[in-house]
Amino acid sequence: AVGMDYRFYQDSWDITAHTLNLNYTYPLKTHPGWILSLEYRYYTQTQANFYSDLFPHANAQNFLARDKELSPFTHHSIGFQAEYGYDIKNIQWLDRGQIATSLYYNQYNYDDFRDLRNTSTPGSEPLYSFDAWVSQFYLSVWF
Repeated sequence: AVGMDYRFYQDSWDITAHTLNLNYTYPLKTHPGWILSLEYRYYTQTQANFYSDLFPHANAQNFLARDKELSPFTHHSIGFQAEYGYDIKNIQWLDRGQIATSLYYNQYNYDDFRDLRNTSTPGSEPLYSFDAWVSQFYLSVWF
């Protein structure tokens, strides 16, 4: 099955965000119980109305924030998941179980948040970005 969803978000801080998810799920007919999935996610947001990477002086405005999660940024994620579902017949109070594992690559790029670990003239530091590999493993049971 192929899936796609889109979400729009807007709040009173003037943050506007867009999320697009694309996924493909494939149950293995030759191996009942196994399901493989691929997913891509794109996220982008604007900055809060009180955010700034650099303020001209202390108390430059009533509300100040230099939190990177309130700055404008984009996020890309691509991942793979494999899961196996099974019936539990030997334990009366358990119905079924599922084992799953996933691996995702995430990339964050901040459009107006400077990396202060690189000291130089204020405002000339490189923009902050990072990437991460995230893996999960879990076991679920239904009763």
